[in-house]
Amino acid sequence: MFFKKSHFSQPEEDKIVAAIQEAERDCFGEVRVYVESAVGKENVYARALEIFKFLKIDQTEFRNGVLIYIAKEDRRFAVIGDQGIHEKVGNHFWSHQASHLRTEFERGRFAEGVSHTIKIVGEKLKEFFPRTETTVKKNELPDAPVYGK
Repeated sequence: MFFKKSHFSQPEEDKIVAAIQEAERDCFGEVRVYVESAVGKENVYARALEIFKFLKIDQTEFRNGVLIYIAKEDRRFAVIGDQGIHEKVGNHFWSHQASHLRTEFERGRFAEGVSHTIKIVGEKLKEFFPRTETTVKKNELPDAPVYGK
């Protein structure tokens, strides 16, 4: 299922990884980015849910993992939050993030749009799942984007 074919330049990927690391700092939350060329006629949300489960984002301790799924050539995407974070932010939050991504993608600003979305998601994770001085935060999932077909 995975290919080492990057859909981002190295500086763009570095920017995305840095955004994920910053988003996850000082909170209990996980953000993943999955990019593939196209989703075709398949339902983009159904495909994103498939990837969400495959990457085990639904198995984080606080059920607060987030997936940004991108079918780059199709310019289709989904932003999905697991039960723990979704209960806190609701559908409006995810719709707003999707709207922002759409605008950035239409401008050809993929890495910038993804990085900004990660930043906003991270702010919500820090608000609802803050790390305290007495807790140790472990990174449950890798930070690097995953590239599909």
